[in-house]
Amino acid sequence: MLRRVAVVGLGNPGPKYRGTRHNIGFEVLEHFAGEVGATLGYRQHSLLAQTQVDGVQVLVLLPQTYMNESGAAVREALRYFRVADPADLIVVHDEIDLAVGRVQIKQGGGLAGHNGLKSIAHHLGSKEFSRIRIGVGRPQSKEDVVGYVLHCPSAEERELLDVAVVEATVSIFDLIRHGPNRAMSLHNHRSLPEVG
Repeated sequence: MLRRVAVVGLGNPGPKYRGTRHNIGFEVLEHFAGEVGATLGYRQHSLLAQTQVDGVQVLVLLPQTYMNESGAAVREALRYFRVADPADLIVVHDEIDLAVGRVQIKQGGGLAGHNGLKSIAHHLGSKEFSRIRIGVGRPQSKEDVVGYVLHCPSAEERELLDVAVVEATVSIFDLIRHGPNRAMSLHNHRSLPEVG
């Protein structure tokens, strides 16, 4: 029987949110789907595709609920596609506690106040899934964090995030092929690329 892995990108549905910092998880999964030639279609309250990577059955999932309800769509899809173990779940999301463009892999642990992660942990009853954290930075002023993540990045930040999307896609492949420990050793100590 093929091993099954689900890869989830977090974001908010609709054109209003496209290109915002909070939707970087969607961007990565769309890029990953393109790399593996998978076509996303609507099902189970999500945009979904199934593909294979080196003999592993991979479910690509973009929940079409809002961010703070992501867990319901994830749980429904995981049950339907029989991905039972949280260890076989990879979640890609924005991270304000990382510098813009930084990509970091994390296995389990705290949720850092991220509503999408909290919803998934609540609905699955577990925090023991892999995360690919993509740094979007914090607002320089005391601007509300919610407003900050729901806006588009600057042109300079966009350059860094475009590079991060590619690196995060590579991280997905490495997590599928090698597991979290090896993937973390490959990715978590890379320096940020130069811009321009």
